[in-house]
Amino acid sequence: MSKELKSLEGAILFAKTDWRQTSDQSLIRTHGPSDKTSSALSTVPPEVVATMKTPLADLPLFEWARTGPTDLSLPFMGPYRMENGSIYFGQFKNGLRHGKGRQIWTDGSYYQGEWKDDQTNGFGRLVHANREVYEGQWQNDHANGQGTYWHSTGAVYEGNWRDDAQHGFGIETWKDGYKYEGDYENGNKHGKGTFYWETKDVYKGDFHNNKIEGYGEYHWNDGRVYKGQWRENHLSGVGEFFWVNGNYFKGNYLNEKKEGPGVFRWKDGRELHAVWRDGKATSPAKMVMPDGTETVVTPEAIENEIDDANDSSIIPERESDA
Repeated sequence: MSKELKSLEGAILFAKTDWRQTSDQSLIRTHGPSDKTSSALSTVPPEVVATMKTPLADLPLFEWARTGPTDLSLPFMGPYRMENGSIYFGQFKNGLRHGKGRQIWTDGSYYQGEWKDDQTNGFGRLVHANREVYEGQWQNDHANGQGTYWHSTGAVYEGNWRDDAQHGFGIETWKDGYKYEGDYENGNKHGKGTFYWETKDVYKGDFHNNKIEGYGEYHWNDGRVYKGQWRENHLSGVGEFFWVNGNYFKGNYLNEKKEGPGVFRWKDGRELHAVWRDGKATSPAKMVMPDGTETVVTPEAIENEIDDANDSSIIPERESDA
């Protein structure tokens, strides 16, 4: 059991130690729960405490200092069993949860943080029933603004949210070494971003609905570089490929293979101008020498001299939608 959960079930959650309960009966009558089906409890029932989920991530105790100023004119009341069976202890205003408060739901999930008009608003932490955790800004019961999410897979996202989805700039890391930093839209990598593979390969460029698509540069850990167009995680469109040995290709690609007009240049200055089909140069092709002389050649005769980018490791095993 985590340190946080021990504290929550003991002296801190719904406690009489860190928050002094209001004894002013006039405040209780003015601000007490408007939900007539709610009932006051002397303590949180042990069976409810037993359902509380231990966060998967090893997190420190929730920092109330990160929330806004406490309105001391509002009473701290509870615990109350609410209409939906959840239990709440905290501040109320005119019958609604408002200010600082904690709540446990019947599925074992729980929230602690700020409330406004009976909804989570402001800064707070929610431990889900599946033990995943979101901590950050809330608006009307939804994650909105800056926040961090700890996934059950070990992945962690830190960045902007809109209506419970990653939206705006964010950084996501995976426990096996993968990392993405860039734009999100409605929960998907979308816009400009950089993806780092555990192999040390790096892609920087456009993303569309969680796929590498548009213009981007891919740098392999062995020194190869591709700059150009992509479609659904594949080299597709006009691009340039640079090999470590100094060779170079500029032309069209389709699903990692040279396709259409293109020029292959060796490091010694020779250039092969050809139309490519399925990664292979077709006849007739033209060889241009460093001195400018031109000859017609049969591509098959020099095929073994042409570097290929068509191997199966063009993109590491995990794609960008990890």
